[in-house]
Amino acid sequence: MHALVSLLPEPYYGQVELLWDELETNFGLRSIRVTPHFSWQVSETYAEHSIIPTIEKLALETKPFEVHVKAIEAFFSPNPVVFLKILRDTHLTLLHTKIWLKLLPISNSPNFLYSPILWRPHISLAYHDLTKEVLKEVIAFLKAKNIDWKFTVDNIALVCQAGDEVGKLRSTFTLLGK
Repeated sequence: MHALVSLLPEPYYGQVELLWDELETNFGLRSIRVTPHFSWQVSETYAEHSIIPTIEKLALETKPFEVHVKAIEAFFSPNPVVFLKILRDTHLTLLHTKIWLKLLPISNSPNFLYSPILWRPHISLAYHDLTKEVLKEVIAFLKAKNIDWKFTVDNIALVCQAGDEVGKLRSTFTLLGK
């Protein structure tokens, strides 16, 4: 699996890592240890010769922008996910659509949950080893936290994951907005 993401800046990067530590200590949840980020698009793979030049061009065309993170939510399914909700605004929606359309032609088996109609911007806190049995407790634990963050997104990055391994950061590009 490959993903186009934006990495969180400090101190939020560290705060997400602390939340992961607390979830591991209190609930034994430890499968998520990927660089703190939110995802724009996820695909099985991208055309190797096209992905880096495409991301470079996106970074050159995109100015840094602010996002607002507020609330704990979950995707309820047989494999639930608990996450920090990124409030979606017009700028974020338009940028996501642009990214989706530029990457779709070079994507091999894109995950359509990240398509413009279905995309819900978020920062994952627990999945894979999160069970329905502890889901309610985890949500209650996290809702006691004061999550109301605003920060500037100034990068776009490629994360690659082989099989069940934790995703690894492959390339990061600074948003320059020319």
